[in-house]
Amino acid sequence: PRGFQVLIKLWMPPLAYESGILRTDHIQRNERITTTIGKVLRMGSEAFREERRFPGGPTITFGEWAIFRSSERQLVQCGNHYLAFLNDDRFVGVTTNPSELKTTFDLEYEHVG
Repeated sequence: PRGFQVLIKLWMPPLAYESGILRTDHIQRNERITTTIGKVLRMGSEAFREERRFPGGPTITFGEWAIFRSSERQLVQCGNHYLAFLNDDRFVGVTTNPSELKTTFDLEYEHVG
């Protein structure tokens, strides 16, 4: 990443549900496209440096699981890894365990039972 950009590796849920049933290719693709959680890999040299916008310092740091809006990222595939570039001011929070969060909903499969 350059300037004020941050590079993250997108979080991917396990290939199988807790019950042992495998996620279909369609569900995996949907989760890959809609995920809004990623591990911070690198930051550009200007990321979080502007004191006026970040008076308390960086809102995220290396190795943290960052939460962001899906429309704010630039997706990149590198081999089997899915990465995203985001501007430093586009993060909305952090989590210690991404598997406990659901930040998007797949209306095709969500139902009340």
